[in-house]
Amino acid sequence: MILDFDNKWNTGQTLTVEFINGSAALHEKVEDASKVWEEFANLNFDFDSGLSHHDIRIKFNAGMNDSKIGSDNLSFDNNNEETMKYLSLNESSSEEDFGRYAVHEFGHAIGLIHEHLHPDFNFKLDETKLTEYYTGEPFHYTPNECQNNLFRDYARNVIRYSEFDKDSIMMYPIPADANSNGKEYLQNWKLSDTDKKFIAAMYPQSEAEIIELADDTEKPAEIEDDYEENNFKFIISPDKSSCMITAESDSDIVLCLYNIHGESKKKGMRHYLSPFNESEASGSIINFSPFISSPGEYFLCVRHFDPKGRAKYKIKVKVF
Repeated sequence: MILDFDNKWNTGQTLTVEFINGSAALHEKVEDASKVWEEFANLNFDFDSGLSHHDIRIKFNAGMNDSKIGSDNLSFDNNNEETMKYLSLNESSSEEDFGRYAVHEFGHAIGLIHEHLHPDFNFKLDETKLTEYYTGEPFHYTPNECQNNLFRDYARNVIRYSEFDKDSIMMYPIPADANSNGKEYLQNWKLSDTDKKFIAAMYPQSEAEIIELADDTEKPAEIEDDYEENNFKFIISPDKSSCMITAESDSDIVLCLYNIHGESKKKGMRHYLSPFNESEASGSIINFSPFISSPGEYFLCVRHFDPKGRAKYKIKVKVF
């Protein structure tokens, strides 16, 4: 399972949901299907907020099954524009179909991306055959929709991820002749055990402490649990303009710099800053000096290269 770091909602957030069309019976079935995420993630869906504007807006018979990714929903602020749409659901759809489509699309809505885009999915896809498959029945994707859904690259430093999981609810159908290992991948309709454990770690019942880093002072730390991340904070004062970040570990780790959105549609949410080169952001020894655009509070997220890995490391920030 893969979470888009930049489009993660805040833990414990309530997301408001509106149906643009469709029957009450269909609404109820989609709402019931979405609730499985609330069992494991510390998030809530409010389908009856009474507000004039909603975070997630659903339309049926809309050409394809699709959803905006996580907090990117907030970038689409036209209240008449859907952020989630369904082609394959109606009142008589099976429980399995509500899993394949409603649960899957709500996975996207809380920040998850397709499992075959996992950095450890090491099989080459035949773009021509896979595009032919998805532009035909029953998907009817455009070439641009194929590119966005099937062939995007995500570096490890800009995502959170579990081990690759072919049983994930976020796995996309891939026919055997479009995959270099000759294996067919199916679209699942239930959360896998890995899905449940990973999303609970991404949206925990309580957030871990953010550790303050004193300037030019080495801080020892440890990654002790599956999918664990350590978060640190430091200050760039108005008389400073840059910093050097160094980390040394007993095994490969991944590091990223972020801050918190201010006056924006995503106010109060994480905003990934750097590095964008995976090799610069990972390894047992990491040194980088990021571009700092303004003074303020900055954060570092550290996790293991292997999502179930363990590490002891030291980290330091020198501001100058």
